[in-house]
Amino acid sequence: MAWDFETPPELAAQLSWVREFVADEVELLDHVIGNPHDTTDPVRNELVRPLQEEVRRRGLWAAHLTRVHGGAEFDQVAFVLLNEQLGRSRAAPVVFGCQAPDAGNQEILSQFGSPGQRERFLVPSVAGDIATCFAVTEPTGGADPTRYRTRADKVSGGWELHGRKWFASGFGYAGWALVMATTDDTAPRHDRATMFILPTDLPGIRIERRVASGMAPEGPIHAFVTFDGVHVPDDLVLGSPGEGFRLMQQRLGRARLALAARMCGLMRWAFELMQERAVSREVGPGLLGSQQLAQKAIADTWTDIETFRLLLLRTAWRLDRDDDLRRARADISAVKSLLPEVLNKVARRAAQLHGSLGASQEMPFVAMAAQALSVGVADGPSEVHTQALARALLRGIEPSPDLFPSYHLPRRRAEAYRRHRAVIERFGRVIPEDVSSASGESGERLATSSG
Repeated sequence: MAWDFETPPELAAQLSWVREFVADEVELLDHVIGNPHDTTDPVRNELVRPLQEEVRRRGLWAAHLTRVHGGAEFDQVAFVLLNEQLGRSRAAPVVFGCQAPDAGNQEILSQFGSPGQRERFLVPSVAGDIATCFAVTEPTGGADPTRYRTRADKVSGGWELHGRKWFASGFGYAGWALVMATTDDTAPRHDRATMFILPTDLPGIRIERRVASGMAPEGPIHAFVTFDGVHVPDDLVLGSPGEGFRLMQQRLGRARLALAARMCGLMRWAFELMQERAVSREVGPGLLGSQQLAQKAIADTWTDIETFRLLLLRTAWRLDRDDDLRRARADISAVKSLLPEVLNKVARRAAQLHGSLGASQEMPFVAMAAQALSVGVADGPSEVHTQALARALLRGIEPSPDLFPSYHLPRRRAEAYRRHRAVIERFGRVIPEDVSSASGESGERLATSSG
């Protein structure tokens, strides 16, 4: 594939329509409906479903899924570009059928679910009839999948589930949930967990309380959940017992890029508002945009967003090229760890340029700053991804041969004189006396070669 920054004309035309559609039709819904995930809300359904039908007519519905499973089958770069356009509205992903956590759940169910599981759970989810949940994090072990205390014990005809999940994403409105539980304490660390598909109305499931994230204008959609002896039939195991960690990694990799793309779209929108403010607000002798510090904020924000966007798109391109999440794992970690930092900087600068108005609830910047906190812990804390990136970057690197670095300048200087000694001496040039004793082994090699 050629290294090309051009968007294909057909996709560019689709994205142009999406941009206008979201701005003119979808974004307005954020101000009049409650939670866009609540499929039982009649007002939400009356307003959202006609827009969803228009998206389907345009061939843009559920772009993360293959056509076999009811999606538009976008590649990863196209899906990132689409999600970027959806970032300015919390209702937009629902209107386009690619909202979290449903999109990630649908993806792995389409890949690893049995025909019966896909018919029962995937089909109504892709149709937009029900919302779903991803329940992984626990109140004790956080997001560390090797420290789960929620466990499922084998019983006749299935499994018995006990434990608690914290911040179960979307549980407040979900018809079914993907739940991770330990099923074998003696297995290797990453083979201990199994993923289950749980209808949320099974006996023994109890919501302790609902949990909101950030400013949460839509209210609490997540939940603190207890599983008290929940019987899970064998046919609700996703994949095979012990495969939970692998399935989770498969699910989260692409979902992290979709989240980053939506946040990138949110940042670009904030930047547009900064530009407008800079050429509108009068301060002192001129416009705000004529002040050097305001100009620096504008320039730094553009640079930060474009740098992040290029990393995001290159990571998506690598996924398309290699079709292997493992080979792009370090890139995904880089995107994930950089996202909250860039989003926070953009939100703070945008708020600052708008003064007291920017710090009020009459502009979106405070909510953006709160969202930066949320994305720093969602789908794995940024610190974990920073560590993972560093380990990947150091893997396979050879240590220096002795006390000094391999590119220690005295060492390289000695090597240069050793390699070109004959030419230097033929022209009567003097080899510096300090070269032969310049750097331990380097000097010894030079002395030996001249002897």
